[in-house]
Amino acid sequence: MDIDYLLALQNFREATTSFFTPIATQASDFMNTFWIFAFLAVFYWLYSTKRGMILWIGFVASRFALNVLKLIACVYRPWIREPRLKPDPDIMKHANGYSFPSGHAVTSGSLFGGLAYWLWRKRKWVAILCIIAMLLVCFSRNYLSVHTPQDVFVGLGLGLLFVFLAPKIFDFMDKLDFKKSTILLVFCLALAIAFLVYINLKTYPIDYIDGKILVEPETMKESGYISAGEFIGFILGWWTNHNFIHYKISRSKLCIIVALIAIIPLFYWDSGIILLFNSFFSKGVAGMITRALKLIYIFALVPLILKRCQNANEISD
Repeated sequence: MDIDYLLALQNFREATTSFFTPIATQASDFMNTFWIFAFLAVFYWLYSTKRGMILWIGFVASRFALNVLKLIACVYRPWIREPRLKPDPDIMKHANGYSFPSGHAVTSGSLFGGLAYWLWRKRKWVAILCIIAMLLVCFSRNYLSVHTPQDVFVGLGLGLLFVFLAPKIFDFMDKLDFKKSTILLVFCLALAIAFLVYINLKTYPIDYIDGKILVEPETMKESGYISAGEFIGFILGWWTNHNFIHYKISRSKLCIIVALIAIIPLFYWDSGIILLFNSFFSKGVAGMITRALKLIYIFALVPLILKRCQNANEISD
């Protein structure tokens, strides 16, 4: 039934001469990681450390869980299961990994779902727009034939699960003293290492079409390394901030300017900083280090700089 649904959508695309395909593509590309990281970083730096941290917890935890499930299940994309499905070649270039669950659905669920959950009583119309955006992103993955309905449903469910868990996780983390927070840090690092060991020891399906491998395991391992790096960087950044920096928001002109300038490196981070490590490490390890440093930058380095700016303002006043 899932394939019939995707074929029906494909027939609609063909009948409408792909008129709506650019719209679906834009909705899908809306989950570009730069703007998400930039938005969540500024939200945390300048708007609300508590709500920002809750959004970050849901975002990072759901994406880590996503990659765990992807590399356990190793489900092929729908056009591999059904040759009659013909996604746009340009779209297929960016959908070359495993299919289950949908990363776009997880990310849109944790981000837009998290915002909608928070804003429902304050700005219901904005919350409704977030829900529409979330559903549009999810539907676009079916419309473009890059995910089955179950890929999207499970991905969205995973993202929303962490939307509801994130406030509870935040309350737990926020009350930890140095000793207990360090135990949590060690546990999370051990969890990430266990995941890396698992993805390197497990066997992956190796299938070919016309002499070309369907999904390259090394590519999927690289995605796993990056996800682990994101998880490690987040917990290290949080631990450092929680125990030593104690960042509190200040909306002085200086802090706002510094925070907005601090966004700029995020735009080049994944494509630029990684070049520093590519010569010394494998692509996966280089990606892991790069992503870990990115989260440490967001949760430790920039908050430290902003706190120094706050102190400078207080002295000058």
